[in-house]
Amino acid sequence: MMTNSMSVSLQKKTQSLVDLSEKVSTGKKVLRPSDDPLGMARILDYRGTLSQIEQYMENINRGQTKIEVMEHVLSEVENHVINAKRIATDQSTAVLETRGTAASQIKNIFDQVLDLANSELQNNFLFGGNQTNARPFTRNADGIEGTADDYEVVYHGDNGEQKILIGKNSDVEISSNGNDIFTGDTISNGVNVFNTLKDLIEGLENPDTEAGTTQIRSQLDVLKTAQEQVNSVRTLNSGINQRLNSSKDYWSNFKGVMETQLSSVQDVDLTQAAVEFQKAQLVYETTVALANEMLQNTLLNFLK
Repeated sequence: MMTNSMSVSLQKKTQSLVDLSEKVSTGKKVLRPSDDPLGMARILDYRGTLSQIEQYMENINRGQTKIEVMEHVLSEVENHVINAKRIATDQSTAVLETRGTAASQIKNIFDQVLDLANSELQNNFLFGGNQTNARPFTRNADGIEGTADDYEVVYHGDNGEQKILIGKNSDVEISSNGNDIFTGDTISNGVNVFNTLKDLIEGLENPDTEAGTTQIRSQLDVLKTAQEQVNSVRTLNSGINQRLNSSKDYWSNFKGVMETQLSSVQDVDLTQAAVEFQKAQLVYETTVALANEMLQNTLLNFLK
């Protein structure tokens, strides 16, 4: 009877030693539901929350990257429009001989703005709305240089906006369709940046100085509106970026709280666990020694 009792005790001591060894090696005190059913439920809940937080923060980072790239692009576009307005202002009173050079400068600005309008981020076009796989702006439909459509641009995107999920039932929209920025078709009193530059080129190349001057002067206010149109999107995106920053700070802080809560349920105090392991090992070795002694006495009594 004592032998059976000792055997059961030894099994318990062995299992206790194995459990403590596992906790020390993994640093976890709850490894399976049977260890602590309620604790495991809390662990799974915390892990689910942390997974959601990671997704929100990834979305925020992706949105901020897009805004940063857009800001760089739109800053360049606005600078080109400002430069075009400066040239138009100078040429509104200039003599005919200087307009050829000015026309070349505006054509160069036109080309650069078109290239910027077709900017990409990670192989996705920035300003095509939801149509991110195809070039949103094309020119020269007949493919022949020197014809009327050389400076006519067609928009192939849509009016879609990219939505960024930054929390449960909470998202932000990033303006990314070309109509809002370059064609002005979707906004009140909007202007077409490309048509404005095209009209300015025509005015500069008009051999009739007086008529050309009238054309050039007519684009001054339009260019100012074009600049404001681009700048309004930059301002809007700046506000969105501030909101994304606030959301990132919130989720970063909340993530720290959740990680602390998870650790309190899941992780062991390694120093304490090591001490408990040493104690359990000593108890185990003592129990083994005692079991061996009892077994020897039992055999001796049997032999007698």
